[in-house]
Amino acid sequence: MAEPGEIIDVPTGTELVAVDPSAPPEIVGLYPNDPLAMVELATAQAQQLSKIIDDQQLFTMIRSKKHVSIEGWTLLGSMLGVFPIVEWTRELFDSEGESLGWEARVEARNIQGQVVGAAEAECRYGEKTWEDRHSYALKSMAQTRAASKALRLPLGFVMSLAGYDATPTEEFDRTHIAQAKAEVMALVDGDKEVAKELWTWALDDHNLASDDEVKPEHIESILTDINDRTHTDEEGDDVNDD
Repeated sequence: MAEPGEIIDVPTGTELVAVDPSAPPEIVGLYPNDPLAMVELATAQAQQLSKIIDDQQLFTMIRSKKHVSIEGWTLLGSMLGVFPIVEWTRELFDSEGESLGWEARVEARNIQGQVVGAAEAECRYGEKTWEDRHSYALKSMAQTRAASKALRLPLGFVMSLAGYDATPTEEFDRTHIAQAKAEVMALVDGDKEVAKELWTWALDDHNLASDDEVKPEHIESILTDINDRTHTDEEGDDVNDD
């Protein structure tokens, strides 16, 4: 090994190339450049992934699709050498200084520390599920949401190959109730009173006291019951009309 400051001989014909120390490093790919080899490797990884996710129940059924939880996404990341790193978390305030919740940014980095994905997410007190929760719980959920979204960007296609929906379970936490209620409204042609009555009936039928107890996995069953009752009522009206 040459000592510092020592002059070494360079073989004839060897070309020296100047390296710009300020240039960004080349991103190391997660898969081979050969498309066929990439698909073959990703498919094999997806098969192994699905066995663990199914065995450990790391998914939630939402509208007949399997949506994987953050534990499943971090498992996939660990298999491929991609890890979620929290860049920052900060509290949100309104104009009067009252806390609105938390937001976070997470980067997905490979084993070399290079960024291969990133996302930001929020968790606010305005969400039904979180309106009465402690500040630290909202902070943690903001990080969890951002982490699952950041991992989905580079790894979502592997999750799809494994037979799961590429949308993480955590992304439904804020929207599943609103989306379900919108479907009920469409089912009854925008009649708010009827939609509210059907929703309340369905929650009672599932022993759920309020929207706060409705989980993503409840939605499909609730909507099925409401749809069945709506069609039953329509058939009864047709008989009466006859």
